[in-house]
Amino acid sequence: MRFYIPAIILIVATLVYLSIRTARLFAIPMAVAIVIFIVLYAFAIGVLSSSLYMNGLKCYQHYMVMIGCSISGFLITLLFTMMVCDIIGLAVHMPGWCQGLATYFIALVITAYAYYVAKNPTIKNVPVTIGKVEQPLRIAQLTDLHIGHFRGCEWLDGVVEKVNAEHPDMVVITGDIFESHYNFSEQTVLPLQKLQMPVLFVEGNHDIYVNQLKTKSLLRDIGVRVLENEKIDILGVQVVGLNYMRADSKSRDAMHVAKGDVTIEKVLPTFGIDTARPSILLHHNPKGVEYVSANGIDLYLAGHTHGGQFFPVTLINHFIFDYNNGLYRFGNTQIYTSPGLGTTAIPLRFGTHPEITIIDITK
Repeated sequence: MRFYIPAIILIVATLVYLSIRTARLFAIPMAVAIVIFIVLYAFAIGVLSSSLYMNGLKCYQHYMVMIGCSISGFLITLLFTMMVCDIIGLAVHMPGWCQGLATYFIALVITAYAYYVAKNPTIKNVPVTIGKVEQPLRIAQLTDLHIGHFRGCEWLDGVVEKVNAEHPDMVVITGDIFESHYNFSEQTVLPLQKLQMPVLFVEGNHDIYVNQLKTKSLLRDIGVRVLENEKIDILGVQVVGLNYMRADSKSRDAMHVAKGDVTIEKVLPTFGIDTARPSILLHHNPKGVEYVSANGIDLYLAGHTHGGQFFPVTLINHFIFDYNNGLYRFGNTQIYTSPGLGTTAIPLRFGTHPEITIIDITK
């Protein structure tokens, strides 16, 4: 309830602001502007709130989600574009209709650009030094793919092609491979079989929302090694893979993590990690770093944050996550949080880029 009340107030305030400014800029009746934005808001919010539960088997459901999420992205872009243009308008006078056209045109251009960026991941090279490794190790990290209405088999095939071109020794997928029930099939993830190296996977919160048991079954069927609170030895490295969990019993998590003793604090000591040998932890959310470091883990790979995905959340995220985007260090543990490959809610990225992370570990 504490979350919903401020959210409702914010939604109503932005709706009123956009309606008033649009009516004044284009000299249309206020009632008309308000009705237009109420319809747009209602459709976008309705689609967003139900998209996870649509089975996607009917064509109209798929297109409803795509249109609704795209409208949401445009409305967010329009809101901040209009605020900036209003501030500029205080110093630079121009006719209302001219400012209105400029505002909407800029918002459309930014939306199109952000959509293009979100669909085209780049390679990010991250050098990491671990003194314990006996030989160089190259790892490709994929995270937050969010396969669903906006990304499918063809897109994943392109990602796999880029990964193979980098010739990693191992691929790790740190959660949220699926976003919705649309494209939720073995056929969609078959391109992963083209990866020419071992592939490891740990679950994320969206995998839980969609169906983590079926997700893991699909991946196992195509040869992906699914890690569920376990440690394996591979390529001379200890790799620990954790299910999506809280840091400790006192921490709170809004992403539907099961409560109880299954926490990073409680689980990690059970693996008997050999601190004389190199070790890597895979967990979707970059939480519990203090416990990871206390157990002698050398490298912690995570995702979840999207780096904020879209401005201005890219700025706010730094206050939400201690390890939001990039390479960090806590004690003797290095943490890399990838902004991920996909998007959630709106199919846009502005201020962040989707990435395939290539981690080069040397002595």
